[in-house]
Amino acid sequence: MIFNPIIDSVYILLASVLLLIYTIYIYLQTAESLTIKQRNILLTCRVLALTILMVIFLQPSKSLQEPLVRNEQFVAIGFDQSKSMLQADVEGEQRLDYVKRIWEQVKQPANLNLKYFAFDKQTKPLNEQELQALKAQGTNTKFHDSLSEFLKTQPPFSISAMILFTDGHDFQGISALETAATLQNMHTELYAIPVGSDRETRDLSVLLDASQDYVFQNKSFLLEAVIRAQSCQYEKVSLDLMRGDEVLQTKSIFLENEREVRVHFSITEADLGSHFYQVRVSELDAEADYKNNNSGIYIKCIDDQLSVLLLEGEPHWESTFLRRFLTKNNMIKLDSFTYFKEGSISSTTFEEQTSLPKDIQEFLKYDIIVLGKNINRLLDDSLVKQLSDAVHTKSLNLVFLRGNAFSDDVGKKLEPVVWSASGVSNVSLLPSLEGKRNSLFKQFEVDQATNGGTPLPGLRLVRNVELSKPLSISLGVAVDETSDQSPGIIYRRMGKGQVISIGFSGMWQWRFHSDRKKFPELYQSYWNQLLLWIIHNGEFIPGRDFSFKQDYSRILLGDDNRFQVAVRDQVFGANFNKKIEITTPDNQMHQLFLQQNLEVPYRYEVSFRPEKEGIYSVTWKNPQGKTEELLFSCIENQTEEKEVAVRPAYLKSMTEATGGRLLVTPEEISALLEELSKRNNEGSEMRSHLDPLWDNWFLAYIILFFLGLDWYLRRKWGLC
Repeated sequence: MIFNPIIDSVYILLASVLLLIYTIYIYLQTAESLTIKQRNILLTCRVLALTILMVIFLQPSKSLQEPLVRNEQFVAIGFDQSKSMLQADVEGEQRLDYVKRIWEQVKQPANLNLKYFAFDKQTKPLNEQELQALKAQGTNTKFHDSLSEFLKTQPPFSISAMILFTDGHDFQGISALETAATLQNMHTELYAIPVGSDRETRDLSVLLDASQDYVFQNKSFLLEAVIRAQSCQYEKVSLDLMRGDEVLQTKSIFLENEREVRVHFSITEADLGSHFYQVRVSELDAEADYKNNNSGIYIKCIDDQLSVLLLEGEPHWESTFLRRFLTKNNMIKLDSFTYFKEGSISSTTFEEQTSLPKDIQEFLKYDIIVLGKNINRLLDDSLVKQLSDAVHTKSLNLVFLRGNAFSDDVGKKLEPVVWSASGVSNVSLLPSLEGKRNSLFKQFEVDQATNGGTPLPGLRLVRNVELSKPLSISLGVAVDETSDQSPGIIYRRMGKGQVISIGFSGMWQWRFHSDRKKFPELYQSYWNQLLLWIIHNGEFIPGRDFSFKQDYSRILLGDDNRFQVAVRDQVFGANFNKKIEITTPDNQMHQLFLQQNLEVPYRYEVSFRPEKEGIYSVTWKNPQGKTEELLFSCIENQTEEKEVAVRPAYLKSMTEATGGRLLVTPEEISALLEELSKRNNEGSEMRSHLDPLWDNWFLAYIILFFLGLDWYLRRKWGLC
């Protein structure tokens, strides 16, 4: 018998002893009217029940040996059919043709069961006739997904070994050891034959990306160009940012040994509507392809204003400077209320006769609500509860300006983190790993690069984290003089809404910093980018009770793009147009109908897979009767044809982790198949597994019997 406890057996025994001592103590104290015989009977019932329960926690099992029948197993032979296998760099042949030729030279034992399959980003079964006609047409390679997919379609323990003919390219980014673990779970050894040359093609490519797919009129935003360079070391290239045919900015970049270089452009759009921006990197001699030296993206410029509510329970410089900035910002409609003393509340409102919100509908007039400290002075528990409901169920967004905003439990439930009163002084703000994807910190990078790497101005204080709630992530960290890091900006999805808590003070002093000439717009830029990121990450476009969005403004041929319409259910319910129209590059029209998302009922969505390269137009008539348009471009993935050097190191780590190895010649492959055939003839291999003895109704009935007998006798003898 083998014990397989759910937790360490020491803790189980310790808990059992403590329960036993406590049980004996209780019976001695509460059963003074009983005879010694009666006490012993009751004690025996309870002790036996506890003992059986302890045995269940220890999970006694017996080890069983079952035969693993070899003659039911097979060897899986996989052929890489991605486009990188078109390279003619193996003995003057294309890689896939070379693979087919050497496979014909392999001696295949008659008693060995073989199954063929092809793979790229997925797998498909092959027979011998289909193998000869196989072509390298796959646009992407995903080792983990394709091999996992193949394994799931086979019975457990049915694959004794897997042999892959491949160049080792993987564009999924999952660790080779993780893929190997999937094979190990199936008791499958992996062998691989690396095919191809280690010579890289010379090529420059560029991709343009934006932090958001819509921007505000006359407000700066960032575009990011990612240059990927292969065999282009120590070259100087230029990068042009264009809007239509007009060159807006040009930057020169010196490529050293980097495989990837990121370049940021800060620009301002004055004209409303959708605009096409593109980057063009200069061409080098002997590049493999010049088509990927250009990349474009569509950006939509809007003039809708953000509705912001600022609530402050005690006057402070931080909220004062923020209020001044937001009031002057023509992108924002601000209502602000500040508590001074009992009966005295100062207000600055966008429209006359505006008062503090009194219910959930008035909270929903705002896109973002910014909260200072002691908010309970402005909102009673009933209003705080409605504010919480607006966040959870109606997609409202909150920003906690300087630490904890509430003093009661009702309000604290809204906050993503509990800050302590103590903190660290004289710190600098840096992005966390998650924050580096945020447009806020990308703007900081541009500001620093513009000023020769000058550090950002410091902050006076960052509070320590007392309690971080589940699913909260840190966007920014504060670093002190000793390089210790503390979370500074905490973000959390809460129901359908978003909350951000800022734990530091002193940002208002950036306006007076000695380096303010180097960073003249730093304070304004920070708040602009933070508010824009919140809105872009949320459900609704500012000033509207609906939104029409797409997942990507640029996708690869063969991938899906998803379109979403979100409506505030209290305004429209399900009564709105659910038809969208897609116009293809050759002016073909497709009509698609939005389907309700069952998990998020106010969101409706549909997916579309383009079949051609080019520009696609997607239109939807909104509830106000106006036509909304989205544009996206579809391009062919060239990576498979550009990054073609064979990767034996990746294959070596994956094969050796499963007990396999790399193979080179047809003779080595033949020897392996002969070895696998001999294993098959050696008979059955025994596989052990645990058969639980504790998992049955009999033990449960015994526990119930003794506890029931204990209860019955206690009642009979007058103890309950």
